[in-house]
Amino acid sequence: MEITIPGRARKTKTYCPVHGHRLTDDDRALLANRLPAGGLPGRVRFLLDRGEWTVLSLASLVRVTPLTVRLLARGWRLPLGPGPRREVRRLIVGLVCPGCVTDRWREREEQEERDDRRARREALRVRHRAVKEARRRGDGGETDE
Repeated sequence: MEITIPGRARKTKTYCPVHGHRLTDDDRALLANRLPAGGLPGRVRFLLDRGEWTVLSLASLVRVTPLTVRLLARGWRLPLGPGPRREVRRLIVGLVCPGCVTDRWREREEQEERDDRRARREALRVRHRAVKEARRRGDGGETDE
């Protein structure tokens, strides 16, 4: 699928390495529309604009210097190796792929359910400890609730 970007036209990969075989044509079109234009500098700017990463954290994820990230964000066309380019693309696709977004949402819901169960268990433990302590003191097991 072709995406128009400034400069020479090139074919851009419009699949997610995680969900590539499960994406429908509509999802692939949505992914292609969500990918930021402008090549590597546009992608770095997109990541920094979302506010999830700072220059230092993005530099450590991509394994480049913070100066390189700042220059890329300003629009400089710096030659990076395939590793950093692949890592930036992986971060971008993870944010815009409909399958990845759904998986992240599902994982967040499951984590909230686990946290709720953990909080309920902890409340029962606290209540049980209070009853045990009251019985040990000889209050008959009644709590002050």
